[in-house]
Amino acid sequence: MIKRLKTKSLLVTIRTLALVICTAILVIGINYIVGQPANEELNLSTENKTWFTSSPLRTHEFRLFDLGVVDVNYDKNLDIFTSNHNHSQLLLLGEGNGEFTKNRISSLRLDQDHDFPGLEYSGTEPKISNPGIYIYWKDRSLIIKNNKNNNSVQGIIQLSSPLNVKENKQFNVNVTEDKLASGAIVSTLEFKSESNDGKLVFTPHNVSLPINFNLGNELPLDSVFVGNQFVNPQSHEFSLYLRDRHGMAWADYDDAEGMVDVFIVRGGLKGRMDKIPERFSDELLVDQGNLTFQDITDQSGIVKDGCPALQTAWVDFNADNRLDIYTVCYQAAGRTATFPNQLYRQDSDGTFVNVASQTNLDLPNMGTFAWLDADRDRDIDLVWVDEKAFWLYVNDSGQFKPQLIGSNPGSVIERFEDSNKLTVADYDADGDLDVFFASPNANALLINNRGTYEVVEPQQVGLPTQALTANWVDYDNDGLTDLHLIPGGLYRQGQDHKFTATQMLEVKSPELLESRATWLDADNDGDRDLLLATRYHDSILNRVVKKVFAQSPLPSFWQVKLYSNIGATNHWLQVQLIGLPKNRQAIGSHVEVITSDGVQVQTVGQAEGSHFSQGHYRLYFGLGQTPQVDSIKIVWSDGELQEIKNPPIDQLLTIEKD
Repeated sequence: MIKRLKTKSLLVTIRTLALVICTAILVIGINYIVGQPANEELNLSTENKTWFTSSPLRTHEFRLFDLGVVDVNYDKNLDIFTSNHNHSQLLLLGEGNGEFTKNRISSLRLDQDHDFPGLEYSGTEPKISNPGIYIYWKDRSLIIKNNKNNNSVQGIIQLSSPLNVKENKQFNVNVTEDKLASGAIVSTLEFKSESNDGKLVFTPHNVSLPINFNLGNELPLDSVFVGNQFVNPQSHEFSLYLRDRHGMAWADYDDAEGMVDVFIVRGGLKGRMDKIPERFSDELLVDQGNLTFQDITDQSGIVKDGCPALQTAWVDFNADNRLDIYTVCYQAAGRTATFPNQLYRQDSDGTFVNVASQTNLDLPNMGTFAWLDADRDRDIDLVWVDEKAFWLYVNDSGQFKPQLIGSNPGSVIERFEDSNKLTVADYDADGDLDVFFASPNANALLINNRGTYEVVEPQQVGLPTQALTANWVDYDNDGLTDLHLIPGGLYRQGQDHKFTATQMLEVKSPELLESRATWLDADNDGDRDLLLATRYHDSILNRVVKKVFAQSPLPSFWQVKLYSNIGATNHWLQVQLIGLPKNRQAIGSHVEVITSDGVQVQTVGQAEGSHFSQGHYRLYFGLGQTPQVDSIKIVWSDGELQEIKNPPIDQLLTIEKD
C-alpha cells in the first residue's frame, strides 16, 4: 500500500512537473509571438512600388536618450551619434555608401570618463577571464568582483551620496555616513576580502558624481581592471565619473582644424546640486586638432547653476558671427526650486556669459524650442511651446518680445519617457517657415502668415492628431515637403498642400513606448534615408516570464534601423554652407532655391531630427523633373546677402561666405 502511494505520488509529481514545463514552453512560445513588435517590419512599399530597404544598425540594451546626425570630421559623409544618460553611447562614422564604422566614441576620446573608456553602464556583465579585480557598472550598480585573484583585496570608497549594498559575497564591509551642513550625505565604504571569488555590489543614490577609490598598495595595478574595456588604473587612488549626458550640440566653436566641437548638457542630480561639495558642470569639448577633445568648461564661463538640462542648441542670436548656446532646464513635477532656461552669449575672447534674463529668455516652465527667422527680417526668433501655449519670441535687436500664438492642445515632457517635438519647414511654399508640433496627447500645425502664426488642427490638412515624433521631409524629391510621423508613417503632400497617408514606415504595434527618428542622406545618392530608433513595452506575457523565470526571451531594448531610400528618381540639390570662423556651420542662415517651378526656402538646421540635440546642417532640395536651378540666394546669419547663378544640380554643393 505504501509502495503504491509512493508510486502514485511520484506520478503526480512527474505530471505536475511536465505540466509546468509544457506551460512554460507554451508561455514562452506565445510570448515570443506576442513580443514580436520589437522586431516589427514596417511597410516599405506603396502603389506596387518599393521605396525603402531596411537594415539594422544596432540592437542593444542601452537607455537611449537622443539620436542625431553630424558630419563630425568634415568628410561630407554624415555620421550618427546618440546620448544615453550614463549608458554607453554611439558615434558611428559614415562611409558615404550607407555603411557606418564601428563605434568610435572611445577612439576619439569622447567617453564620459576620459581615464576609463568603456566605464559607462552596460546591461550585461563583461566577459571576465583573466585573474584579477574587476570594477564595472551594470545598470545602476557598481560591482567589485574578485576573479581567481590570490591577492588580498582591500580599500576605501568615498562619494557624496547615500549608497545601498545590494550583494555581498565574501567581503567584509563597513559603511559610514557623514552629513554635511548643506544636508549632503558623504558615504565611506571600507571593504576587504581574502577570497579569490568575492563579489560586492552597491548602488549609489546619485550615480553621476565622482566615486573615489583608494586601494591597498599591495595590490598590483596590472591586476585591476576598470570598466568594460578592462583599463588598468595608473595609481591606487583614482576616481570613476559618469556624466549623465542629455542634449549634445555639435558645431565648430573655435574654428580649430579637425573635428567638430560639442557642447553636452547633463542632468541635475535630482535637484540636489547645491548640496554636494563637488562642482558639477556641463561639458564643452573642443577638438585639439589631433582627433582628441579637451573639456574647457571651467575656462569658458559656462556655469550650470543647478540646471537639470535637457535640450540645447547653438545659435547666433545677436548676429555677431559668434555662436551662442541656449539650454532648456528640466522642471520636475513637484519641484521645490525653479531653474530658468539659459542663454550663454559668446564674447570676443571666446568666453560665455548668461544673458537669458536680460534678453527675456529665462523661461521658467518646461518646454521645447526651435530657432528660426519667423518674420524674415534677417534675425533669429524663438518658437517656444510649454504645457499651456505656443509662443513666438520675436528678436528685436537682441531682445526677445513674447507673442502668444495659441493654446497647446498636447503636452510637453513631464518624464524622460514622454515625447514632444517641433519640426520646421516652409511646407506650403509661401516663403515663410511653418512648424509642426508632435505630441502623444495632441499634435498641432503652426502655419506662418508673414510672421504671424496660427494654430491649426492637423486633420484639416489630412495629418494625424497624435505622434511620438515627426519630421518634415521631401522623401520623393518632388519639391513638395512631406511629413513623417511615428507611429503614423509617411504622409505625402499634394499640390493643394493637403496630405495623404502612404502607410509606408507606419508602426502598427500598440506596444510602442518610445521613438526617435531623423532623415539624412546616408549614402550620398541625393535622396533622404530614415534613421529610426524604437523601444517597445514588454508584452504582458513577457512580464510574466520575467517575473516567474527571472529572465526574458525578448528583453525590452532600443533597436536602431536604417531605412535606405531606393525609390526617389527626381532631380535634387543639396547645400552645405560654410560661414565665418566662429559660425562655420552658418547656423541661422536661409537659402532660397529658385527654379521655373517657384522658390523653395530653407533654413540651416531645419533637417535636424533630434529631440534634444543638434548637428545636422545640410539642406535638401527636391527639384522634381526640373532640369536646372536659376539661382541660389543666401541670407547669412548676420543678414548679408549672396547669390549664385545657374548652379549645377544633382550634387552636394558647398558654398562659402564671401
